[in-house]
Amino acid sequence: MSHIIRLLPILTVLLLTAAGCSRDSAENARGPAARVGALTVGAVDAPRTVLFSGTVEGARRVTLGTKLMGRITSLPVDIGSRVRAGEVVARINAGDLAAKRAQVEAGSAEANAAFENARNQYDRVKNLYEKQSASRKEMDDAEMMYRMATAKVEAVREMGREVGNALDYADLRSPIDGCVVARMAQEGDLASPGMPIVVVEDVAAFIVNARVPESEIAAVAEGDPVRVRIDALDGVIDGTVAQVNAAGDPSSRQFSVKVRLTKSPGVRSGMNANVELHKGTVSALTVPNDAIVRRGGLEGLFILGENNTAVLRWVRTGRTGIVSSSSAASWLKASSSGYSGCPSASSATARRTFASPSVQASMLARRSGSGSLG
Repeated sequence: MSHIIRLLPILTVLLLTAAGCSRDSAENARGPAARVGALTVGAVDAPRTVLFSGTVEGARRVTLGTKLMGRITSLPVDIGSRVRAGEVVARINAGDLAAKRAQVEAGSAEANAAFENARNQYDRVKNLYEKQSASRKEMDDAEMMYRMATAKVEAVREMGREVGNALDYADLRSPIDGCVVARMAQEGDLASPGMPIVVVEDVAAFIVNARVPESEIAAVAEGDPVRVRIDALDGVIDGTVAQVNAAGDPSSRQFSVKVRLTKSPGVRSGMNANVELHKGTVSALTVPNDAIVRRGGLEGLFILGENNTAVLRWVRTGRTGIVSSSSAASWLKASSSGYSGCPSASSATARRTFASPSVQASMLARRSGSGSLG
């Protein structure tokens, strides 16, 4: 793996090992001149890796609440409880709705009786009107009463549906098979409309809910295969990018990405996951890992300066990768043979690349310290 650089000028890097140059010596200490190997490094195409992290979640997550105001009379589940679709997970006291339903039932009986009477009256007046034994006004009155009774029956029926729908929220049922992962209330608590009571999650399949910065989101697309490493587990899990949010968070400049995981034992909701997406190549500058000087948490390289003097420049490195012997020769061109202990371009060796291409030139040019080999 490599850090990214876009077509930077050729740099001559002195390859120093711990045996060749003591990291504990003072940077400006003068002494006998030391002969070291030099390598000319240029920009090459390197594999591009996008790294992002997220949290493991169930493939489906449902928060159950109620539209009612009332006491929770029963809450038979707790965190970790397994539930089936349709199973009652909570009950809300709905005594006022039960009384209203009884009123609706009584009103329905009254409306139906009035409807029957109006229909019979309408039929009688209609027969008399056809025989010219009833006036037009009597016919109109009978027809009006019939229509009013019909409307009354329909109104009572719709009221009954409303009460029935409200009563459905008195018994909270899980819509999916899963596991209770959160419980936000206790028996005896007062439930209110919109108040979440329990959360049920499908634990048969998992996803990683991750965030990708805006600088990397262009490389991520639905259907891309990824590799997922979970901190708490060994090994790598294969996954697929299932969803990429087209709109990012304006405050964090990050985009939500969901990765669907293949079935793997030991995975649990809430675990931290690191996702690797290998896609395409980037122009990168690489150096052998042993050429990097590390002091006090900083990393630097000795650059060949004026009068063949080694000047230490602090840089920000990126990822470490292994370069095969066939590609190493094209990644580094030796301008002189290295001394004993320095890796050469003819063997497989660990290599470092630099940070993001947009800031390469400024970081390599910025000088935080210098040194020389006399």
